Amino acid sequence: MIDFNSPWIAGSFPFRVSNLGRLEILCAGCLCLLVLVGAGSVSALSIRFVGDENGLVGPQALAIAASGDVIAGSDLFLTGWRSTPNGGIEILPSLPGSSNGGVLVEDASADGAVLIGQASGNSGFEAFRWSETTGIVSIDPGSNTTVVPRAVSGDGSIIVGVRDSSAFRWTVAGGFESLDPGSTSFSSASDISADGKVIVGTRSTAFRWTASTGIVELGALAGTDGSGDAVVSENGLVIAGAARETGSQSSVLFRWTAQTGMVGLGRPAGTDAITAVDIPSDGSTIIGRADLILPGGGIFDVPFVWSQAHDMQTLAEYLDIRGGIPIGLAADRATLTGISEDGLVLVGYEVDTQGLIRSFILDLRTPVSTHRVWPYLAIALGMVALDAIRRMGNRSARILPSWSR
Repeated sequence: MIDFNSPWIAGSFPFRVSNLGRLEILCAGCLCLLVLVGAGSVSALSIRFVGDENGLVGPQALAIAASGDVIAGSDLFLTGWRSTPNGGIEILPSLPGSSNGGVLVEDASADGAVLIGQASGNSGFEAFRWSETTGIVSIDPGSNTTVVPRAVSGDGSIIVGVRDSSAFRWTVAGGFESLDPGSTSFSSASDISADGKVIVGTRSTAFRWTASTGIVELGALAGTDGSGDAVVSENGLVIAGAARETGSQSSVLFRWTAQTGMVGLGRPAGTDAITAVDIPSDGSTIIGRADLILPGGGIFDVPFVWSQAHDMQTLAEYLDIRGGIPIGLAADRATLTGISEDGLVLVGYEVDTQGLIRSFILDLRTPVSTHRVWPYLAIALGMVALDAIRRMGNRSARILPSWSR
């Protein structure tokens, strides 16, 4: 027990401690301690939003550079845009001769200096390649073929996708090359490694292509009758996609490596079909979305993050263990569209509380310091106030007549 009236303590103050309530002294001491402890900071995740600015309406981030510093996308009126750390928002030009100027961005090179996608042209929507040096250029001008570009290599020189129902590879030097020559089956290339040597996509199942092997189908999981929608890590060693359950439209996430083969990873609880969207370089994380079927028949996208450390999590669960959901982010109404090479920057778009669409860049590498003194201060002052009320009550009780107590 502390003797508040001991000579040592009493001599430290210009007044007698007995004149103060002991609880007030304890509260003051606790307050000092809590302020010292709370004077540090806690980490909150850094987030940046791209909203209705520079003429954009409902901008959706659809592509991210490997570094995570550059993102690009389109808005509700198919206005293409790019955002850089120093240059702000840049509006992409239309194809020459375009009547309405629609630009739908699909992917970005490693440094964000090359973008690919579809743009409105003289013969409908045409596949384009945009770079800082060439501007926007159709890669199949004047053709009556349907070309849907899906991904671009790290240096921006190789584009893959589907052309007239067949997977293709396009290079700046050589133009179009079919990945499935002579076949009448539908095929589509959906992603490419950073060096351009590995291409993945869908034929009857998910496939992996290299120049030496051609298309090699990956097969299906037990209990499923197909696989597809494949994406590949930057180093080309890890593939992810969806495996469709037999006799159903439901699907589960899979992850493939040469060592493990195809491994099923499930899907978020309560969801139905699943789509893998992107993988960082080391393949340790997979982002995507899963369909939640609403009672009225509608479909609601659930963003997910699968990681080797924590398995399958919704975006909200994933952020909760990494500093919490940033202020302003509607994690349950977000759509993830890309992840940086190191797996620490997530991009996508959300529908905010007012029903407006805006993009976000969520950076797990640069936490924001937030001071935590004030919660402790409020607790300590509250303790003092409660004790003061108690003491006032006791004093009132002492002055009442004996018969009224």
